[in-house]
Amino acid sequence: MQLNNLIEAMEKGMKKRDLSDNYLRTDGCPTREEIGIGEYAYGITMVPCEWVYPFLIELKNRRIDENSELLIKKMQSMEQYTIDGGTEKLKFVDNEKLAHRPLTIKEKFRKLYGINESVKCGDCKHCIRVNTNNKNYYKCEVMGITSSAATDIRLKDYGCSEYREGNKSI
Repeated sequence: MQLNNLIEAMEKGMKKRDLSDNYLRTDGCPTREEIGIGEYAYGITMVPCEWVYPFLIELKNRRIDENSELLIKKMQSMEQYTIDGGTEKLKFVDNEKLAHRPLTIKEKFRKLYGINESVKCGDCKHCIRVNTNNKNYYKCEVMGITSSAATDIRLKDYGCSEYREGNKSI
């Protein structure tokens, strides 16, 4: 199982199966505070998500950072052909400048709602088609409907945590 799939399965399990400690306490069942890691009780997911989930998220973020660094190093050693038949090093955007630029609306949205690679925006009930000047544009009701191209979405974009099956207007 891939890390993303494991994290997604844990999130679903925690939402669907976990009962709050207050609820468990009022019914006389053991709570997360009372049981140790590796022990299980009614109302608490079989995988001790309370302890494992934060570490898996950190691992995922570290892998992303490491992969990004490796890709940058590999790309920095690449060369391209020039018009006169010679070669030159590839030129890249200054990462320092890029790091300080403000996030786009979509980047902020993805940071807040995440990415679900198993679904597409075009299949979501929040995806709507807007027709302006005889052109179709697709918008996400969760992201907000504006007249700006910055909030346009593509039908093939990966979905988010707010994905709901059943497109209503496409």
